[in-house]
Amino acid sequence: MAATAPNGRWPRALGLVAVAAGLLPMLLLAGAMPIWAMLACVVLLFAGSALLCGAWEFLRIRRREARSRGFDAQSHGVIVASEIGNAYSDTSPLMNLTVLFKDQRGVEQRALVQKVVMLNELALYAVGQPVLVRFASTSPTADLVIAPLVASARFSL
Repeated sequence: MAATAPNGRWPRALGLVAVAAGLLPMLLLAGAMPIWAMLACVVLLFAGSALLCGAWEFLRIRRREARSRGFDAQSHGVIVASEIGNAYSDTSPLMNLTVLFKDQRGVEQRALVQKVVMLNELALYAVGQPVLVRFASTSPTADLVIAPLVASARFSL
């Protein structure tokens, strides 16, 4: 897992600067701003807020999941450790999950996976839960993606 530059602080600092650059003109020039300048300030506020909330982590993880289509192997695994990571929003914590699985040769592998998980899906990523692991057979623990294995249940009324 590649870490963000200097402990992930530069995107948050950039977000803080963007929020300040969007907010200060709106506060100081409240009624005298043209609409186009106000729109630019709102865009800066949104972009800065996204950076402050950790949007770059979410986008990095989504890119890794998109690349997973090129993975040539998959296996069933189990989550052996789980903790909430640095970035957290009200609806989607960034989880650091340790997964145990067997590669194509049958060798047991242990890998750390970061995944943004919706709050209503937290139980699917608890310790002991089975997951589907997709990985490259040449380097099974370098870059992988997991998805929960959900047993289908039938409900009758």
